Amino acid sequence: MNPADIWQPLAAAPHSQSSADTSPVWYWLPGWGFKATVFEPLLSRLPGVHLGLDYPVFYQQLTRFNSTPVCSDATRLLQQSATADAIWVGWSLGGALAHAALSQPQAQQTKPAISARALCTMATGHHFLSQPTAPQQGMDAAAFTGFRNSLERFPAKTLKRFLALCCQGAEQARSNMTTLANAQLDSTQAALLATSLDWLTQYQLDDAQLDKQQPGMPRLACYSQQDALRPAGLTSSHGLLAEAGQSHALLVEETTIPSLQDALLQLLDHSAGTPQ
Repeated sequence: MNPADIWQPLAAAPHSQSSADTSPVWYWLPGWGFKATVFEPLLSRLPGVHLGLDYPVFYQQLTRFNSTPVCSDATRLLQQSATADAIWVGWSLGGALAHAALSQPQAQQTKPAISARALCTMATGHHFLSQPTAPQQGMDAAAFTGFRNSLERFPAKTLKRFLALCCQGAEQARSNMTTLANAQLDSTQAALLATSLDWLTQYQLDDAQLDKQQPGMPRLACYSQQDALRPAGLTSSHGLLAEAGQSHALLVEETTIPSLQDALLQLLDHSAGTPQ
């Protein structure tokens, strides 16, 4: 199995596709428990080739070498699989994996992890669990433990509960939950879900380290106003949009999609050296 197999083409409007020689490549990394198809409503105005991280295939490759892969194993495989000078877009856990992969040097420690054109994170915090130094940021550790225990005992019910948590605060929470449900992995992926849930507790992101490995790379960090998971701590460059939406699931809020598309088009322009 080729590491590149972890990236699957996403459906995009025909006019968003351009010639292979000139079109940008986009890597889309979904949040915990979701398929990359969750991003498809964003793609209609974004030119280029759109590739989404397929978590089941990703997990299958990871477990060939380690029966219980940790977050650092995941970021190394991302480094090995990325061959294009791409724009990376990650939501929640996906944003953390993208940021970490771009922040860390390759194994030989002599060059940047991979060459990236730009990075956008959505609802991704510097860390996931709240910490004594930043108690207002991140999920309460006891609540996380309760959630993890519930996932083991009642997986289907807990996954549905997670949809509500993601959409809490949104004006159209019910319709957003339906959209998310169509892109959610189900309880048959129990091992993947449990392992990748733990990845949320295993990262600490550092914009300074990212800048060191990817000097001058434009980056965009989007946060919503009422995210129940309280992510924070990452910053945007070039004065790009830093606040959008009402919930953790900002990427599926209908009123927010146009502004996110505008921000991503601006990111694309900055990555090409032609800011508008």
